[in-house]
Amino acid sequence: MVPFEERVESHEERLNKQEERLNQHGKRLERHAEQLKEDNEDIQTLKERDKYKHVRFFDVEKKLCKNIKHRIKRKQRNACHDEGADKKLFNIVEQAMGYQESRTTQSYELRMAKLNTWSTVFLKVSAGLVGLLSSGGSIYYIIVEHVIK
Repeated sequence: MVPFEERVESHEERLNKQEERLNQHGKRLERHAEQLKEDNEDIQTLKERDKYKHVRFFDVEKKLCKNIKHRIKRKQRNACHDEGADKKLFNIVEQAMGYQESRTTQSYELRMAKLNTWSTVFLKVSAGLVGLLSSGGSIYYIIVEHVIK
């Protein structure tokens, strides 16, 4: 059997080791508590920043909505002005097309009149020539028959 004093010493050693472990655990707990405190502070800081960002985003969203509304109103006004200008432009183009159409018609009629005149002149000249030639042939016949014989 182990003597009593050795047992006491071994128990004391175990107790010392356990005290060391407890001290180490206590130090770890203190470090964890400090870390937890720092983390909580960081969390609070982040929450405050999030609130600030939320307010900023809300303000930016309001401004953007207002800008978009103004742009839409401006475009609607411009569209109305552009529509009026488009109607005027359409009327001008329509009138120009009417002038172009009447000009084309007049040009066609003029060409047809010139062609008609030239054809009439040609027919009259050719009829005259045919008449002359046919009368010339009869004159030649008369001369040949009566004068030469």
